[in-house]
Amino acid sequence: MSANIKIEENNGSANILVEDFPTSTLIAGTDKYYGYYKGVWIKYDGLTPKYLAQLGLHPGKELRFSKKNVAEFARKVLPKLEKSDYLAITGANGLRAILPPEAAFIFKLDYQDNNILCQAFVQYGKDTYLLNRNFTQATRREAKRENEVEQLLKQYFTDFKNNEYLLSNDNLDHLEQLLDQGIAKLKEIGEVQITPTFKSLLQSTNTHMEIGVSVNLTNELIDVDISSQKMSWENIQAALKAYKEKRHYFVLSNGLLQKTQQLTIEQLAQALHDLNISFTDFIHGKLQLPAYRSFYFAKEMRKANSLHFSSNESFNQLIKDLNKNELKQNKLPDKLKNVLRPYQKEGFNWLNTLVNYNFGGILADEMGLGKTLQVISLLLAHQKKDSTNLVVAPASVIYNWQNEAQKFAPELKTAVLGGTKKERTQILANASKYDLLITSYQSLNRDLEAYQKLVFNIQILDEAQNIKNHQSITAQSVKVIKAHHKLALTGTPIENKLSELWSIFDYLMPNFLGSYLDFKKKFELPIIKDEDEEAEKQLVEMVTPFILRRLKKDVLNDLPAKEEEIVYVNMGSKQSELYKLQTQKLIAELSCQGDAEFKRAHFEIFAQITKLREICCDPHLLYENYHGNSGKLIATIDLIKANLENGHKILLFSQFTSMLEIIQNKLRKLKAPIFVITRATAKKERQDKIHQFNSLDKPAIFLISLKAGGTGINLTSADVVIHYDPWWNLAAENQASDRAHRMGQKHTVKIYKMVTRNSIEEKIISLQHKKADLAKIILDNDGMAQATMNRESLLKILK
Repeated sequence: MSANIKIEENNGSANILVEDFPTSTLIAGTDKYYGYYKGVWIKYDGLTPKYLAQLGLHPGKELRFSKKNVAEFARKVLPKLEKSDYLAITGANGLRAILPPEAAFIFKLDYQDNNILCQAFVQYGKDTYLLNRNFTQATRREAKRENEVEQLLKQYFTDFKNNEYLLSNDNLDHLEQLLDQGIAKLKEIGEVQITPTFKSLLQSTNTHMEIGVSVNLTNELIDVDISSQKMSWENIQAALKAYKEKRHYFVLSNGLLQKTQQLTIEQLAQALHDLNISFTDFIHGKLQLPAYRSFYFAKEMRKANSLHFSSNESFNQLIKDLNKNELKQNKLPDKLKNVLRPYQKEGFNWLNTLVNYNFGGILADEMGLGKTLQVISLLLAHQKKDSTNLVVAPASVIYNWQNEAQKFAPELKTAVLGGTKKERTQILANASKYDLLITSYQSLNRDLEAYQKLVFNIQILDEAQNIKNHQSITAQSVKVIKAHHKLALTGTPIENKLSELWSIFDYLMPNFLGSYLDFKKKFELPIIKDEDEEAEKQLVEMVTPFILRRLKKDVLNDLPAKEEEIVYVNMGSKQSELYKLQTQKLIAELSCQGDAEFKRAHFEIFAQITKLREICCDPHLLYENYHGNSGKLIATIDLIKANLENGHKILLFSQFTSMLEIIQNKLRKLKAPIFVITRATAKKERQDKIHQFNSLDKPAIFLISLKAGGTGINLTSADVVIHYDPWWNLAAENQASDRAHRMGQKHTVKIYKMVTRNSIEEKIISLQHKKADLAKIILDNDGMAQATMNRESLLKILK
C-alpha cells in the first residue's frame, strides 16, 4: 500500500497533503491497515499508521510549514520522504525552487590582548552576512539555523562587542571548553579560519616543559631549587596551580597557553604532594627542608624520571649512609668489640649514623636481641665531658639499665632517679656530673619542672610504646625534654593503631609525619579504613630509613627454637551456665544500642567483656559464693605439675592479679618454689626475685602479671611459658614470652596458651593476628590490617 504526498508552495511557505488514501474503507491498527473485501479481512503491509505518524502526516489532513521552517523541512525531511518506497511525492521541485541557497558558516578566530576573538559569518551563495544580523525582507535566510549557531557560540564565548565574540584567557572554564570541544564543533558546521596569533596560541599549548630540581645538603638542611631554562618560576607555579585545580591549560606570563597534562608537571606535582610540600611554600622556586626528608625526597625524584634531578656530594653521601645495606663502619669502643654480636655492631653503626646526622630513629629489634647493649655502646662511643644522656624507661627496668651499664660500661658515671623526690631533685641539680641518668616515665612526669633548664646530649625512650597515646601526660612530658639527639627503643612501635607510630615520630622528629590531623587524613584513615595500598606504600617509604627491625630467627642462628601450642579447655557445667547468662545480657544491651550510644558506653561495655574473660579464667574472680570449678584452672594446674615433675622452670602470665593468687594457693601443696611479681611489687624486691629465680638450679614457677613483668626482664633460666588468659594484643604476649626466649637461652622454649572453648577467648586469638598485621605494614610491609572494632564486630564475636 502507498500514499500520494502533494506539496504546494504558498508564498514562501509549504502545505503538505496525503492524497488518494482510502481511509474510509480501511481500519488503522497499531502496526498495519486492515480492509474488508468480499467478506474477507485483508491485512496491508508497507505503509503503516505508525510510519505516517512518525512523519507527522495524517490521511486527509494538511500539514503546513511556515517560511521560517520550510527550508529546514526541505533539506532535512524531504530527502527522507523521497527515499520511501511507499510514498509518491509531487511538487518537491517547485518547493526547492523557492528556497534560499543553503547556509555556509565561516568562523574567523584571532588572539589579541589576552582575548580570543571570533567573527562569525554566514554565506548564501555569493552573499555574505554577519551571523544572525542585518535581516531584511528582501533576503531569504535560514533565521532558525543562524540562531542555533549563535547559541552554540555563546556556549564558548562570554561577550559580544563590535561584531566579535570575545573570551578572556583568564576564564579558564570556557577556555577549556573552547579548545577541547568548541573548535571541533565549529569545524563540523562550518569553516574555521585562524590568524597567525591564534595559531601561535594553539602551538604553545603543545610545548613540552623541561623542569629541573637541584638539591644541596648544607647545615642539616636541604636546599631545594626548582627551575627551568625556558620558563620562569611564576610559569611553573601557574602550571602546578592549574594541575591542582584539575585544569587542562594554564596561562603563561606572556599570555600564551600550555597544556597542564604533561608528564613533567604531573610528576612534579605528585612528588610535592607526597612530600607534603605546597608550591606556595617556595620563594622564587627555592625552599629549605629538614635533612630528615632527604631519603624520601631522593626516592620521589627517582620516581619522577621526567625531571632533571641533580644533587651535591653531601646529599649523595647522606643517602648512601642511610642505606642499611651499606652502613658506614663507626669506631666501636675497644672493650665491646668482642662482646657485640655482628647484628649488634650493625645496630651500633646505624644508631651512630642517625646521631651523626642529627636524626631520630626507632631501634625496633625483637625482644631479646639486646637493644640495651647496643645503646650503651653508642653512649660509650659518644662519652664526653659535661655531656649527659637520659634514658626514660618503665619503672620495672630502670635498675636493669643500671646493671647493664655497670657491667658493659663502668666508665659511664650513671645515676638512677629512683629514690625520693628530694633525692631525684638533687641528682638533677648536678646532672652535668653524670654521663647517664636513668629515670622512669612516672618519675619524669613528677619531676618535669626540674628538667626545664637541662639540655641532654642523647635522650632514649625504652619501651617507647609507653607514649603511644599522644594526648597522654607521659607523651607530652617526654616531648618537652630538650636533647640534641632523640632515639626510641621498642619491639612494638605499633600495638593497635597507626597513631602510635605517629606519636613516637612526633617525639623523635617533630613534624616529620606532619600534624596528627594531617597524618590521620593522609595515612591512618586511608590505610585502615579504605585499605589504600598507595598510602601504605608511601608511609613505609617515609619511615623505613628511621626504623631498624631484626627478628631473632634471622640473626640468632644459635638461639633454640620456640614452640607454641594452644591448649583448648572446656568450661565446667556451672561455669558454662554463668558464661551464657553474661553473654546473653551483653548481646541484649548491644542489640538495643545505636552507634553513638555504643561509643558513649565504651568503658561500660569493656567492663562487661572483662567479666566474660574472668568467667573463662575462674568464676571465683566475680562470684564469691561460686561453688563450681574452672575447666581452665584444672587443666593449667595439671600442666604445671607435669612440667615441674619433668624438671622445668615455668613462667605463668595473667592479666588478673587475683587469678595469680588463686593459682598460687592451688600450687602451695606442690612444694615447688613460687615467685610472684605484680605491679605492687617494689622495684628492689622485683630485682631480687628475678635474681633468685635465675639462680635456682631446680624446678620452680614464676607467676607474673602481664602488665608488670611482660617487658624489660631476663628470665632465660625458664624454658616453659604459660599464658593463662589471652589478650587482644599479640605483641604483649610475645614480649612476655621473650622473657625466656632471648639471648642466653640454652633450651627449646615451650609456650602454652590456655584458651577456653566456645568463648570470647577463641575470638581474641583471631583478633590477635589481625592486629599483628597492622605492625607488619610498617615493619615488614606485608599486607593490610583492620584495627578497629565497632558494635557489629563485637556482636559477631559474642554470637
